[in-house]
Amino acid sequence: MKSKILSVEDDLTIQALIEQSLTDYNVVSAGSLKDADHELSKNIFDAILLDIELPDGDGLKYYTKISNDPKFKKIPTLFLSARNEISNKLMAFSLGADDFISKPFDPLELRARISSKIKKMHSDVEEKKTKKVGDLEIDFDRQKVFQIKNGKETDLSLTAIEIKILTMLSKRNEQVFSREQILSSVWGDTHITDRTVDSHIAHLRTKIADSTVIVDTVKNFGYRVILK
Repeated sequence: MKSKILSVEDDLTIQALIEQSLTDYNVVSAGSLKDADHELSKNIFDAILLDIELPDGDGLKYYTKISNDPKFKKIPTLFLSARNEISNKLMAFSLGADDFISKPFDPLELRARISSKIKKMHSDVEEKKTKKVGDLEIDFDRQKVFQIKNGKETDLSLTAIEIKILTMLSKRNEQVFSREQILSSVWGDTHITDRTVDSHIAHLRTKIADSTVIVDTVKNFGYRVILK
């Protein structure tokens, strides 16, 4: 069965090019955010292509909405936009987007990036559903992190990016990961800077401050997880 992709794009010429580029997939087109809501309510998608400027709203704001919905937050979302200023790219990736493709795009590149994200999603689904780190439990199905203390489960309200960072750092306690390794694993091939990593680490530390898990800085190299 072909993987199903939702393409949210109001330009009919671009929509046609997307469909021609992705003939190995079942592409469902939506010309507005209202249409996208309708399609998401009745279909299960393997990936979403999302424009930023749409007739009835901003794609970045729309992504924030759907990425906070448990039904959709695990679907890979790739922005496809002519608004390719670095500020838009940084905003998209800081929100947790999986990729940003600038218009005009190369059909082969679009196909390769879509394929990569869908394969990774399917691989992730097959991985273990939960992971325990100290008194924390990462729930991959619900994309949440809980602190288990005195038999009580508390949702620490971590963002998608913070969960990705915590998951990577906790692959092996006390293993040191460089900022470059974290950038590559969490954001992929983007223009995100080291400062972005440091900022997300700072927010993560604040949220898990009361747990037995410590995100430790290794001077001049990177970060590691250690347990109290």
